[in-house]
Amino acid sequence: MTTNQFPLFRLLLFFSIIITGIPLLAQTGGQYLFSHLGTKDGLISNNILSVQQDPKGYIWLGSSAGLQRYDGKRFISFRHKANTPGTIFDGAVHVLQMDTKGRLWILFGGFRVGYMNTVDLSFHEVPLQVHPDILTRSKGGLFIDNDGNVMVVIVGHGVLIYNEEKKALIQDQQLFYLPPKWNVLYIWQDNLKNYWIGCDSGLVKFNTQRKSLSYRGNNIDNDPVIHAFSDLEKVIFAYVDKTQRFWITSWPITGLKIKSYDAGTGKTLVWQDIIGRSIQGRYYEMYSITELDDGSIWFAGLNLFAKLNTSKTGVEPIPANLPGEYSIRFDGVSRVFEDREKNIWVGTDKGLFRFNPAGQRFKAVALRQYGKDSIYTPDVTDILEMKDGTIVASTWGNGLFSFDKNFNPVKSSIAAQSLKDRSGMVWCLHQRSNGDVWRGDQGGLIFIYHPKTNTTEKIHSPVFGNSTIRQITEDKNGNLWFGTQRGDVIKWDALTNKFSLVHQYETIIPRMIVDKNGDVWVATEVNGVYRINTNNGSIIRHYNSKGSAGKRLRADHITDIVQYNDSMFIIAGNGLNIVNVKNDSIFHVTTDKGLTTNDIFNLLVDKHGYIWMATAFGIESYHPEKRKMSSYIASDGVHTTSFNTGAATLLPNGKIAIGTAHDILVFDPDQITIINYKVPEVQITGVSIMNRSVSVDSLMQQKTVKLHYNQNSIIIDLSTLTFQNTYPIYYMLEGLDKDWIQAGENNQAIYTYLPPGTYTFKTASKDENGKLGPATSIKFQVQAPFWKAWWFYSLLALIAGALFFSFDKQRMQRLKKEQEIRTAIAGNLHQDVSTALQNINVLSEIASIKADKQPEQSKEFIHQIQQKSRSMVIAMNDVLWSIDPKNDSMPKTIERLHEVAHAMQNRHAVTVEVQTDKNVSALNLSMKIRHELIIIYKLALMMLVEELGSKKTIVQFDYDKPLLHLRVLSAGIELPKTDTPASKHILEIKSRAAAINAKVHVQSDGKGTFLMLIIRV
Repeated sequence: MTTNQFPLFRLLLFFSIIITGIPLLAQTGGQYLFSHLGTKDGLISNNILSVQQDPKGYIWLGSSAGLQRYDGKRFISFRHKANTPGTIFDGAVHVLQMDTKGRLWILFGGFRVGYMNTVDLSFHEVPLQVHPDILTRSKGGLFIDNDGNVMVVIVGHGVLIYNEEKKALIQDQQLFYLPPKWNVLYIWQDNLKNYWIGCDSGLVKFNTQRKSLSYRGNNIDNDPVIHAFSDLEKVIFAYVDKTQRFWITSWPITGLKIKSYDAGTGKTLVWQDIIGRSIQGRYYEMYSITELDDGSIWFAGLNLFAKLNTSKTGVEPIPANLPGEYSIRFDGVSRVFEDREKNIWVGTDKGLFRFNPAGQRFKAVALRQYGKDSIYTPDVTDILEMKDGTIVASTWGNGLFSFDKNFNPVKSSIAAQSLKDRSGMVWCLHQRSNGDVWRGDQGGLIFIYHPKTNTTEKIHSPVFGNSTIRQITEDKNGNLWFGTQRGDVIKWDALTNKFSLVHQYETIIPRMIVDKNGDVWVATEVNGVYRINTNNGSIIRHYNSKGSAGKRLRADHITDIVQYNDSMFIIAGNGLNIVNVKNDSIFHVTTDKGLTTNDIFNLLVDKHGYIWMATAFGIESYHPEKRKMSSYIASDGVHTTSFNTGAATLLPNGKIAIGTAHDILVFDPDQITIINYKVPEVQITGVSIMNRSVSVDSLMQQKTVKLHYNQNSIIIDLSTLTFQNTYPIYYMLEGLDKDWIQAGENNQAIYTYLPPGTYTFKTASKDENGKLGPATSIKFQVQAPFWKAWWFYSLLALIAGALFFSFDKQRMQRLKKEQEIRTAIAGNLHQDVSTALQNINVLSEIASIKADKQPEQSKEFIHQIQQKSRSMVIAMNDVLWSIDPKNDSMPKTIERLHEVAHAMQNRHAVTVEVQTDKNVSALNLSMKIRHELIIIYKLALMMLVEELGSKKTIVQFDYDKPLLHLRVLSAGIELPKTDTPASKHILEIKSRAAAINAKVHVQSDGKGTFLMLIIRV
């Protein structure tokens, strides 16, 4: 059930994971709607072996694949991690039991035991002080008595009891003892704290007050139970229910025995055959007998799931594996568990099922004829309670069915005569003030049942034109009005006993009513609603989708009409249309204002002013003055949404009956409408930070959860930990959200990229008046990144200033160094030029002296003068090029190398091929290195070309990080072994290379000369 308060406020919506079917349980006389959870919903195994609920409300599940926790939306699976202390064992979880300290005790396969702290989710292994061989060969169970003692039963070997000090299950702390050679199979404790022990030799009672034993042949307490079951051996189950009926199960060699002993009557019943007959003789095994809070007894086992019937002399089996929605499927039921909401959880080999008979207050009534077991499934077209209290349902296909006030089939003349008439296609019913019951049938037929004479009259008036009669209503003058499938409105005059055609609307008429003023309201499928004066048949008002705003319907397809009070009429047509006849206005209530759906089939108004609707979603109620809206669906017992228009009735006792496609839905609004309910506390069930799940329990214990600046995306899972009733959840992040936000279908609050700051997350639910319930909160602090902190800005300013100062200092030092290099180069140039000029001057004077007497020598000196002059010019050009700032780049240096090569080729008619790696251009070399590189390059070419006469020289210039290579190769040229100008070039090359920390390798033989310069850059 859900409740809304404008704006849309949903209470008690059926939890969203589920759902798969509704069987009609003819054998049980009732109907159970099962919700299903399987592997597709998050179970790690469909073979559920045990179910428990912890103090907060989480459902814990043990299965053949391990342990899980369920919050109504999400599962948390607990896995074994090898070599990791504190993780659960691997394998199946056979038994779960919750002790008085909130610890979840777990019996794993292989007789391993431990408990889960349900607060911090830590697992604690508990050793068993018994020889391992006994465990590997034995079976057993887990039991917690009324004093909180945790016991492990080792079948045939005894009982281990948990010792809090030793943190182990031990044998030296026995709370009871057994007769000699009687071996324990099962243990249970009653409310008087007597232990009832099932043994291989029979049943034992240990009286904790007297410290005495009673058993077959030694009944010290003279207990009638011991006497009643003295014939049983191998007792595997014992239990006393609330009516003081003692149940016992044994399995001797002869087969399964199930018995009960009633202390009040002293009678003993044998049940194994009763149960066997109820499930039609199929083989079964009994696993458990469970008593619920309402006192009902349920039997579970292999091929068995059944309930003790109301007479407590038989069982009502729950059919398994039926087709359709909301049925239960199983081959075996291992566990039946009742939670704090009275939900019944059924663990099966085909998943987990849940149902709630107490919460399902909507009852599905099957169509049966009195004295017959067969169930009929035609459409129910109308429901009428006659003046004698008989409830009659008309159907399209099987005529009439009659029931008493509790909807049990009863024998009635009207139903019996309808069978004789073979008028199975009945559409509507109406009882006049004189007691006659009129019914409209297919083909324009009318049947009138006269209670006074117990006869049925048939009328086939030509005025109907063989059109199906869909509606009958009576005006204040006792006249009857009929609406047909063809759209004819026909009046029967009570005084003249004549039929007359009043209007033809050429559309189906699904509903007709007479208001308190005596006017007839006619709903049509395509023409809206007509209000007709019953005195003269005139149309008072036509309501449709045309007209001005506030005066028109939302649609012309109308399914039902109901009068709310003297001034208000409710019309179902694409939502609710609330017509005020006093001011001629129409107000609309749709999904925008709280309805779950606008598709409405039937309308009724109860005595408290609630409008009840049968819709495509389920059953909904709405109170126009309180603006309160509620929804009821499968979890409440609404087993279908296939409702028939015109088939809803408010019974005299206040109950509502609605015809469906196959049966009748009955409910009492007084028992369903919830007023002033207490909303539960919302729990934070999961937190994910940056899509990584973190421990909720550890976070909740922190005063403030501090998050790094890059941990600013948070997903918070929320739950009320209620499973029958789901309440709307709201949340707010103070510091960011300005108002409360309703959680979506997944019950999650999602925040992405939270800015730095401190936030308080709050979550709560709301009651029917929109008032918030108790809030759960957690505080987050998203720390600012260091680059947004004030100290970081100050540090940045200091660093910027320091860097500026450092860069400026380095720039000045670089400029100074470059200036020093330029000055050194200029100084070297000055020295070289001075030396060259002095040599030229000397050579000039010598040449002048020799010109007259020794002209040949004079020419030689002049030639030297020319060479030195040319060398001086070249050197000056190199220096001037090097110190020019526009040449401070490697591309310019490479360009200079090619210029030198071209000049050498042109001057000496030789080939100089320069190959440059593209990576060299990206280098940033100092001016000194570039200058020396060019000089070394030129010296190498001069040595090979000018001194040795190389006709072809190949130069390779490449960079292989971190080494820069200059390779110069001349084939067929060999360096002379004597001291020559070439040797001087080699020496100068090595000298200049050393000045820039470079290395020179020279190889020369008859094949050629190779020079390689290596510079680390």
